[in-house]
Amino acid sequence: ATLSGAEPTDQAWAAFELEASHQFAASVDAWAKVPAAVLASRQEFERSRLRALAFGAPGMTTAGILDEWAVAHPADAEVRSLAIEAWMRAGQSARALKVVEALVSLPAATAADRLLYINLLVSTRDARAVKAIDSYVAQFGCDDRVLAEVDRLGDPAGTNTMVRLLNTKSCSAGPRWIKRGIERTVALGNHATARALLAKLPAAEAGTT
Repeated sequence: ATLSGAEPTDQAWAAFELEASHQFAASVDAWAKVPAAVLASRQEFERSRLRALAFGAPGMTTAGILDEWAVAHPADAEVRSLAIEAWMRAGQSARALKVVEALVSLPAATAADRLLYINLLVSTRDARAVKAIDSYVAQFGCDDRVLAEVDRLGDPAGTNTMVRLLNTKSCSAGPRWIKRGIERTVALGNHATARALLAKLPAAEAGTT
């Protein structure tokens, strides 16, 4: 599409269509020619430009632009996710964490939001991961998703946390996780703990461990 001589609103719709058809780099160039007033006239224009930047012009500058929007529009989960990905791709995990920290501080933070936070903490080997896991379990329970994050933790914190959760009455973990706890404790040479976990397995499952 050519934007030469087009009305500003037509330019905006042309840029929008380029982004919608995944021609992101071309859309970035097109949005750069749209007057700021026109861009700000419709939120769908601004969000289209942000998506185009995320996929067509990745880097620190784009990450900062996406971050600013996410802070100003906390309900915009899509752009917030793009901001997190942009910071991670730029090698700025600490900045990505700040975006997620702002999210989980909201009263409406969901289980998925908190799992994303835990995932980033574990990925960056942040010491706050165990506390975040405990907070999640207290609010949402001991489900497969959080146990999968626990299993990504290095030792000794990973095995200690898994064993502690598996020994919590409120944690209704299935045989899969009990077996994983046994594997991890045996690997650390903690056979007494492994035997205690083995006792939690149903008889049919215990025979296969």
